[in-house]
Amino acid sequence: MNRIIRKMSDSEINDYTNQFQSNHSVLLSNFFEPTFLEKLQSLIDNQTFEFFHDPRIGKEYRIDSNEFYATLNIIFSSADFLNFFRQVSCKEEIRLATTRVYKILDEDDYQIHWHNDNRVSSRVLSLRIELSKDAYEGGEFQLRRIGTTDLLANVGQLKYGETFLFQVDFDQFEHQVLQVTKGERVSLVIWFLK
Repeated sequence: MNRIIRKMSDSEINDYTNQFQSNHSVLLSNFFEPTFLEKLQSLIDNQTFEFFHDPRIGKEYRIDSNEFYATLNIIFSSADFLNFFRQVSCKEEIRLATTRVYKILDEDDYQIHWHNDNRVSSRVLSLRIELSKDAYEGGEFQLRRIGTTDLLANVGQLKYGETFLFQVDFDQFEHQVLQVTKGERVSLVIWFLK
């Protein structure tokens, strides 16, 4: 997998940086190289999803393969990839990336409740990559400051391959994913750690 993200102008990167600084989140359109997305999807298609339930967070299906995640973690911890997110987020302390692929189905109570990713206090950013090939309904992502009800972000279905970067500092922000009411929502999440 040679190039992961497409080349961007300094102006475009500055726009992403300004949006992130203002909103603690930013939508990155046409972010990945199409050939990279094809190879990534091929890796995912060869995996099996297994049911997972965390009473604090919610229900989802996850790929459960250490070898698979070791491969993704190496890919997404490349210097160029991490440097881009250091620049956009102004978080120079980012050192590596960890990953999870999951899907939420249109079944009763399959949603991810408000949580703040505090199980790993070194997480500072999350990047969600939309991998749903078909349209779904519901499944909106919401971000807010802890202790408030005002949403900083409310993001519906993205186009296949689009990405959404958001801040997850465990003592400041929390997020949730609303119930999928039709279809299935498939995502790759990358956590950036300090």
